[in-house]
Amino acid sequence: MSPFWQHCADPHAPALVKGPGNAVDYGQLHAAADTFAAALPHRSLVFIRSGNNAETVAAYLGCLRHGHVCLLISRDLGADMLTRLADTYQPDYIYGPGEDGAYRLEKREGSPLPLHPDLAVLLSTSGSTGSPKLVRLTAANLQANAAAIAEYLQLTPQERPVTNLPFYYSYGLSILNSHLLAGAALLLTEESIISPAFWQLCDSCGATSMAGVPYTYDMLEAVGFRRRNMPALRSMTQAGGHMSREMVETYAAWAQERGIRFYVMYGQTEATARMSYLPPHLAAQHPDSIGIAIPGGSFSIDAADGSAEGELVYRGPNVCMGYAETRADLALGDVNGGVLHTGDVAVCGADGLYRITGRLKRFLKIAGNRFSLDELDAHFHRRGIEAVCGGTDGKLLVAITDAAQKAAAAAYLKDTWHLMRTQFKVMVVERIPRSATGKVLYRELFG
Repeated sequence: MSPFWQHCADPHAPALVKGPGNAVDYGQLHAAADTFAAALPHRSLVFIRSGNNAETVAAYLGCLRHGHVCLLISRDLGADMLTRLADTYQPDYIYGPGEDGAYRLEKREGSPLPLHPDLAVLLSTSGSTGSPKLVRLTAANLQANAAAIAEYLQLTPQERPVTNLPFYYSYGLSILNSHLLAGAALLLTEESIISPAFWQLCDSCGATSMAGVPYTYDMLEAVGFRRRNMPALRSMTQAGGHMSREMVETYAAWAQERGIRFYVMYGQTEATARMSYLPPHLAAQHPDSIGIAIPGGSFSIDAADGSAEGELVYRGPNVCMGYAETRADLALGDVNGGVLHTGDVAVCGADGLYRITGRLKRFLKIAGNRFSLDELDAHFHRRGIEAVCGGTDGKLLVAITDAAQKAAAAAYLKDTWHLMRTQFKVMVVERIPRSATGKVLYRELFG
């Protein structure tokens, strides 16, 4: 099968649909991608300030089709964070919207340091937070994961997924990649699912699938989604963090009644996107399971004491080459060898299904974005706020010692990290408990 960035079985078939009678076909999309790449005189590192629009898709595919390296970041990333990334990685170009909204290619000074010949795409480990720690992905990683996803989701050219997740997020990008591979048409939108315009697009263009993180499903409940009539809907997917058992049971039962396939999935950016899926017919009986490895991948449990519970290890062709934290790291080769230690603790049942039971590392997911708690601590420290972060998926807890800084800490989370008030809590404590060696006692602090 040809790579998804080259796949064009029917150049006149719609690829990107913006509304009824408003579509970009595959031939037009590939032509736009080639036009974008023609402006790059040599193999370049390009920052793409992405939106869910045709400009972003064309630039992304142009880089893949012509061997350039791109970093997908949020179009709305703050200027200070964009500057930090640019100073760290020294891109040759930044592509994004100007003040008038039109996308333009900005030439930068670049760097003489080389790019590894297999390097294709860079993604932040922390979604929209502008973390300088990046995942280094190859074209082979992208193709392998797209093919595996297209296989287990049974994707066909008749699919019409709605793009409610951003393309700079590995889950959203995997939807783009897998459906382009299938020759399907993506319903492009930047509207929120609480917007009437979002549902007008779904209804008028016959959305066949929807994807969401746990917070997406909370919003779907808030807008009465399960009471809507969507006759074209064939499947729904969930990833981006642990969803409550009750919500999985609710959607598994609802989907089964309507003949809709509901997939619970598990993945990490380091594995391009997906590592496992729970077959839809098992969702109602196993709502706390991440299922089985995707086609071409496998799991094992790394338990030093020989117990059944231990770190979940994934092996597959979609595992990234490694991380980057400096421009020089972009010349590094594959340090993972197709093996990813996930940092999640898991068990495998007698039925062969895997279940996550905990984490080894300090990070959590909110609305699909992964937040490094240590990194957030450092951000607060740079702002002169003594803070320690903790919490669980969906809820960030921030402990501070100065009550006078509570409002500033909350405003920082809201304005800089784009967190909603329901997604975090700032706690004022008398002191940060520490061990004799100075380590924070997180259990004592957060319970």
